[in-house]
Amino acid sequence: MVMRLLDSWKEPLPHVAEETHKFMKFYSPIKKKDESIYLRYQQFKSVIIEIASKLGLETSVQDFASWSDMESLKSSDDQTRLFTVYNLLRCFAIDADKLEFLVYILKCLADNEDPC
Repeated sequence: MVMRLLDSWKEPLPHVAEETHKFMKFYSPIKKKDESIYLRYQQFKSVIIEIASKLGLETSVQDFASWSDMESLKSSDDQTRLFTVYNLLRCFAIDADKLEFLVYILKCLADNEDPC
């Protein structure tokens, strides 16, 4: 489940990064957020793979969901694209909170710590 949630961001993140440079007025704050999110994504992925190997769990994920915001991100309307970028960044922040909790649980399981 953790890898599925994390891998659901594999496709949208590069597209969001590609779009951030198109909004010069908002470029700096969006770019900082985008870079922060990509760094968190990479950190989650390495930690999850490390924990999964300790627990002997499978880390490969098959594609399970299609990403539905691609058309909005390619829209010719700047407001639509900006809203889509904002929404994706907000959604990733929510998912990152879920991932932090799940990683904590996995670390407890991997380290056999009581109480978790």
